[in-house]
Amino acid sequence: MPNKEAVSSLYRNRRRPTVQGTLIIVGLSLFAFIQVYPFLWLVLFSFKSNDEIFGGNIAGIPHTWLWGNYSDAFLGGKVGLYLFNSVLVTSFTIVLTLLVACMAAYGISRLRWKLSQPVLVFFLLGMMIPIHATLLPLFIIFKNLRLLNTYWCLILPYTGFALPI
Repeated sequence: MPNKEAVSSLYRNRRRPTVQGTLIIVGLSLFAFIQVYPFLWLVLFSFKSNDEIFGGNIAGIPHTWLWGNYSDAFLGGKVGLYLFNSVLVTSFTIVLTLLVACMAAYGISRLRWKLSQPVLVFFLLGMMIPIHATLLPLFIIFKNLRLLNTYWCLILPYTGFALPI
C-alpha cells in the first residue's frame, strides 16, 4: 500500500498547466497535423476510383474502398520491376561507396604521405560541385562509353556524389 505522504508529495510537486505550455502544445499539434495530412490524403486517394477523385469528394474518405488499385499498380504499372531496380541500384551503390570510402578514409587519416592533404581537399571539393552542373558531361561520357540505359549509368554517379559526404 502506498504511503500517503509519498502520494501527496507527487501531487504537490506537479506543475500546473500554463497558458504558454498549452499554446505550445496546440501549435505543435497543428504543425504535426499539417505535416501528416498530405500523407493521409495520399493514402486515402489510393483507395478511390477516378470518378470519385475527379468528382466532388476531394478530401473525404472514399465511399467504396478499392483495394484492387494496389494490385493494378503492381501488375499493370510495373511497380514491382521499378522497386527491384531501385533496390538493386541502391544496394550496389552502398556497397561500392562503402568500399571506396573506407579505403580512402583510412588512407587519408592514418597514412602520412605527401599527397594526403591534397587528396583530402580533392574529396572535400567534391561537395562544392552541384550535381546538376555535371548532368550534361556525365551524359556525354556515358554515351561515349555506351553505358546509357544500364545500371552502371546510375550506380557510378551515385557513388561518386556520395563519397564526399
